[in-house]
Amino acid sequence: MDSVAIEPSRTTTTLNSGALIGENHNAMLKESIDRFFVECQKGLSDFSGFLNIFFRFLQARIDPPLETVWFYSALSFRVANANANANAGAGEEQCGLRRVRRGRDLFQLLTACAATCGRVKSVAVMAPVVVELYGAAVEVKERKLVSEVEGLLDGILSYASMRGCEGSDWGSGSVGLISCFTDLVRVWTNGRSGGDCEIGENLRTFFPLASEEVCQGFVEGEFGVGHLAGVVIVEAFLLKLCLKLKSGGGSSKTDLVKELRIWAVAAITGFQNCYFFEILFRMLLDSTLPVSSLLDSEDEISLRRIIYDALILAEYSILSPEGEIQQGSYSMKYLALTGVIVVHEAIQFVRKIGDHAKAISYLDAYSRSRLRSFLIKWASKLAGMIGKATKPDVPTPQSLIKWLLKLEDQGVAEVFDGKISKFRAKLVKDFSKQDNEQLPFQLESKEEDVFYVIDNKAEEEENGQIISMDAAFLAAAHTMKIASKGGRRKRKDVQEERKGITTKTKFLREHIGDRRAKQDFLVDDKGMGSESEVENPHSSEDSDLMEE
Repeated sequence: MDSVAIEPSRTTTTLNSGALIGENHNAMLKESIDRFFVECQKGLSDFSGFLNIFFRFLQARIDPPLETVWFYSALSFRVANANANANAGAGEEQCGLRRVRRGRDLFQLLTACAATCGRVKSVAVMAPVVVELYGAAVEVKERKLVSEVEGLLDGILSYASMRGCEGSDWGSGSVGLISCFTDLVRVWTNGRSGGDCEIGENLRTFFPLASEEVCQGFVEGEFGVGHLAGVVIVEAFLLKLCLKLKSGGGSSKTDLVKELRIWAVAAITGFQNCYFFEILFRMLLDSTLPVSSLLDSEDEISLRRIIYDALILAEYSILSPEGEIQQGSYSMKYLALTGVIVVHEAIQFVRKIGDHAKAISYLDAYSRSRLRSFLIKWASKLAGMIGKATKPDVPTPQSLIKWLLKLEDQGVAEVFDGKISKFRAKLVKDFSKQDNEQLPFQLESKEEDVFYVIDNKAEEEENGQIISMDAAFLAAAHTMKIASKGGRRKRKDVQEERKGITTKTKFLREHIGDRRAKQDFLVDDKGMGSESEVENPHSSEDSDLMEE
């Protein structure tokens, strides 16, 4: 299929300039969408009149509205597909090839249409491309075609990194979507889920790898352009990981998971925008990821572990050294609190599957996390304003969340407000259940706060090897982060850091079977937590917390 050319028609109707902006534009867009559905019901496929008018809309503004870009692109794409299908060959391979080419052509079309758009919007408009590539990923079987889909996903992720992470306008992501956004989704999904489906069903078709909660955010008008861009990046990110896990790539499962963890860290480092993290955090808080059409239950567990490792064991520059968000007026409190809840859920997840060494790695990363430091500083300052400042002893995510809940109950700070309020009841219920389950054990135990008990000596060597693998992974991630920042360090510094990692790994190996050593590690966040395996710009932040 040839790419759709974007050029004006000689028959373009002359429009009053007032119709191109504001309420006039929105009203005309809504009317045009309604007429489009009427024409589709009649079986008509000539949309040249719409194309002429909306090409003018695109040309009239340097930064055209997302809705204008989408409507024009949807019509152009529909016309091009109709022409291509009329001349298409038969056969399963031809159908798969045609689906992949459609994704490529749509990517080119939307890139051209959004060339003058702001950085956030230019990423957000790519949502229809992900839908097309998802359909191709489900349908195609040949390795060559799957590789082409992966290549297009790499293109989207690279585009998002270039257009998103270096931009200064991520604060504009809070700009809302107009009321006819869901109608435009129907335009894109017309012929897939059926034009007369419920809004929720159309959104699930349009966002195939987004959670139910994320789709509901668009229905309720909670999300803006920035969230849409975040969904695009998250879906492309998940789809790439799913395809790699599904195909295997010729590597053993262990090697493949290791490679994907390193790739995920590099990819996330490139994104560096708050909406990506918010959407991914929200989806990880669901019991399952929306990938059942691509992966079996075993691979889904591998996918979740890869994402947990990439998010928790590496440190990302979401926060500035002063502990403030770098991206506009975005609510850092919400992102930090959601992130800590994700770490808590991740620890419970790996404990449930018996990976206690990984849980310790997550706790170590948490002890150095800038999200944790931000929340402690934020809540402590509020408490200090009314004379209740005390340095918290919060060595685990659960203890930090309980401390925040206590502050809220005392009226010191409003923590679980707004869109995060729904997590409060669930956390309180989960903590109560865990406390009740641990009570009989605590009555019999002579040691307090024993989080992990590993009595089987045969597990000692295995757990030590797992921690060693984590250290190697973190060292590789550290190397990539240094390269991405363009920085250079002396060989002596690198050797000293490697020595620190080796010492840490040796310590854990020697004491992984010692219950008391593990207890000291978990409770004391000034010991092992003083080193950073990836990046630790705030090593003294907690000690200075109450001096501010």
